[in-house]
Amino acid sequence: MVTIEDEARPGRPFSVHNEGLIAKVRKRIQEERCVTVRMMADEFGVNRETIHQILMEDLGKRKVVPWFVPHALSDDQRHERVQYAKDIIKTAHRNKNFWNSIVLEDETWCFHYDPTTKRQSAEWKSPVSPKGKKFIFKSQK
Repeated sequence: MVTIEDEARPGRPFSVHNEGLIAKVRKRIQEERCVTVRMMADEFGVNRETIHQILMEDLGKRKVVPWFVPHALSDDQRHERVQYAKDIIKTAHRNKNFWNSIVLEDETWCFHYDPTTKRQSAEWKSPVSPKGKKFIFKSQK
């Protein structure tokens, strides 16, 4: 006779979500905060959901992308930017058609190449960690 019932098994089901794996994941994100869930899952031989659960529930981490700061400006550069802004305001007051002649452009596309993507620069952080900043350093002329 053929049966579809499972045979009784002693003990608790096997789980890979244990203290040893939690310690490995904790150590791995301390070494490299930008490591991905997929990389850790491949490295430890478990599925991504297990790694994600350990990071979020057991370690209290979340993936955070540092906010973008266009430039790390020196004091002189900051002062020059304030002067440029004041000059623009003065010109706008003198010439009522001034605002119609301005062409706006995103300078980051013109002057900067950053090989890391937003996703690559994301880090695992705990809720009490400070927000990260990503600077673009331009060469001085």
